[in-house]
Amino acid sequence: MGDSLAQRRAHDLGVSFGTIRTWGSIGFATSSLIVGEFLRRTDITYMLWPYLFFGVIALIITFRLTDVKVESEPVHLKDVKQLLTNTPFILFLLFMMMLTITHRANDSFIGLYIDQLGGGEELVGLSWFVSVISEAAIFATAGWWFRKYHPLVFVIISGVFYSLRWFLFAAADSPMSIIGLQFLHGLTFAVFYLAAFDYISRLVPRLLQSTGHLVYYSVFFGISGIIGSLVGGAVIDAFEAATLYKGMGWLALIGTIALTIYHLLPWGKEAPNN
Repeated sequence: MGDSLAQRRAHDLGVSFGTIRTWGSIGFATSSLIVGEFLRRTDITYMLWPYLFFGVIALIITFRLTDVKVESEPVHLKDVKQLLTNTPFILFLLFMMMLTITHRANDSFIGLYIDQLGGGEELVGLSWFVSVISEAAIFATAGWWFRKYHPLVFVIISGVFYSLRWFLFAAADSPMSIIGLQFLHGLTFAVFYLAAFDYISRLVPRLLQSTGHLVYYSVFFGISGIIGSLVGGAVIDAFEAATLYKGMGWLALIGTIALTIYHLLPWGKEAPNN
């Protein structure tokens, strides 16, 4: 809901959504580095304290928030049917899942992979710091590069980098190799997230944009996370983390090909602005 509100606010202010979203990435990067160092100096059993610290800060901030006046008509259950019968919307979600499953699997197992390669908790935090700093840089500069092409072009480009990223991860032989490759996070997640978010906004009517965004989030972070965690865990148990990343590379490549074909079809060539 926060990203959906930020997208609306960016539209009203005439600024890039990425310039707002980048601050979430900066917060993520900073907390990753700090928490990683905290765990290095203490122990994983103290993980509760960073959660409590940031949770209290978030709670304090909520008392400063104010509501806004909503002038549009409320969304009814019958309106949601427009999403379920929106063929381009459903097809895009299905094809993008081939990329988002790999992304969420990496979220779940990159720490374990770094541990298997001989790294500690502080290197896990450092890896997230590097990745999210690259993500923040992409978001912050979105106003200069994003509007030049159709959003699906950027989705496809990010898919190519996703595939390359996972194949390189599979070939890594040390924790520092993983950390060095984490700069690709900006060219994968940040580009994909921004472009897919914009494309979803075009596919659904303005009245249903928040609902459409929530469905997008549910597929990206929910369904894909469940599949990526379950299947990824089974693959690691049966083989090893490198095998998982090879499979993720092939899945991302297949997803990229599917999205390219989708873009060439009438559904994906142009999405109406609602």
